[in-house]
Amino acid sequence: MIGRAKDKDARKGRDKRAIAAEPPLRPEMARTPWRDQLLATIAGNRLSLVLMASTWALAFATLAGGWGATADLARLRGEIDAVRASTPVVPVVAARPAPPERVAALVETLAAIWPELTAKAEGSAVLLSSGTPEHYAKFMAALGYVLSAESTWRWTPQTLCVGSKCQGGIMSAKLAAEAVKVQAPQARAGG
Repeated sequence: MIGRAKDKDARKGRDKRAIAAEPPLRPEMARTPWRDQLLATIAGNRLSLVLMASTWALAFATLAGGWGATADLARLRGEIDAVRASTPVVPVVAARPAPPERVAALVETLAAIWPELTAKAEGSAVLLSSGTPEHYAKFMAALGYVLSAESTWRWTPQTLCVGSKCQGGIMSAKLAAEAVKVQAPQARAGG
């Protein structure tokens, strides 16, 4: 290193042609006319040097920003995949009112089994009532029969009353039926 520094100091006072004729300090650094002209232009024009430095700085900043954005995107994609993997795929349950003709057939069966009770069909609902407390056990048995009559029906109590303030007798119940259909789970979108 010290020998090279002395060579550089010795070259300072010489003519450019004499310096160009000498062998370079390192062969890979051999000067060519276009390289000399470029270096002279850059060294002589400070604005060119500033523009070139700012262009390189902008290029590196853009590269660093793109790299960071790519890393964030990969991280977010991993989080989305983790959430999708932890979300269960559930079946689709579709409910619609039960067919009134099948509800009417159920009411006819109730009337045949328990003639002491009053059974009526109102669309997809069953109205069951009794005017005497002695029929409580039969009333409860009829309710159990209604609830288990169809395995694909879901019953919703609209009214259920036992006591002296009930409308339509001492015991009354109105149950609405919905036909339930369970469909297979659908495949996830996008994954």
